[in-house]
Amino acid sequence: MRNTPIPLDTAAYRVSVACSLYEVILDKANDEKSSPVPIDLISLACDLNSEVSRSLEAMMEEEHHG
Repeated sequence: MRNTPIPLDTAAYRVSVACSLYEVILDKANDEKSSPVPIDLISLACDLNSEVSRSLEAMMEEEHHG
């Protein structure tokens, strides 16, 4: 585990990869008819990840134009 911050572009890339992973996990959970609780938790994690992604993109855009 890293203790130092990663660059914004690396963080944005990792967030996008995580979002794709969440979607695959959610699809698999739905296919296997998992109980609603894990599916809801996966959805919540995906939503939080998306919020972070949008924030990172906005920060990168400001940094690029600023």
